[in-house]
Amino acid sequence: MTNIGAFNWELPMTIRWDTSLFHAPYLPDTDGGIGVARMDGEYFFFFNNHPLMHAYDMLMDDSVVVSDDHGYLFPIYLMLGPDDGNGIGVEERAGSSPALQACYDPAAGSLILHGLPGNSAVEVFDLLGHRVAYAAGLGTGAALVLPGLSPGIYSVRASTRDRRVHHAKFFVP
Repeated sequence: MTNIGAFNWELPMTIRWDTSLFHAPYLPDTDGGIGVARMDGEYFFFFNNHPLMHAYDMLMDDSVVVSDDHGYLFPIYLMLGPDDGNGIGVEERAGSSPALQACYDPAAGSLILHGLPGNSAVEVFDLLGHRVAYAAGLGTGAALVLPGLSPGIYSVRASTRDRRVHHAKFFVP
């Protein structure tokens, strides 16, 4: 964990970060990247996108707009790392069977997902870790239309409301 301080700043202020690095498939973490990425501090305790965590979950968005600092924006505490399962951050548990399978249909330009638990949020990433698609509320057998994908290998990350995370990869010819 590190902290960020600032001087000579003006409101409104947009704080941005590159979420592609959090789930890059080339990272050494076996779960596909960063499991905990959050901004914390007095300001983000009250103004956050994840009220259960009382912090700003950087995995959910790629920026935050601060329109009023309420006198306590800085310092901002930044925490990045794998999810260690010790209750730090939002717990992500490995998915249970059946395993997630992703099959790309080039003729239809769609991705068919099998073994996907109901009401899942699905993210698709390219090899550089850029998120190329997102959909919520999907279940097994769901088809995600992905027109115009460049040839290559892509990864899928599906998360459920009970914080289970499932991963799969697919190839676009």
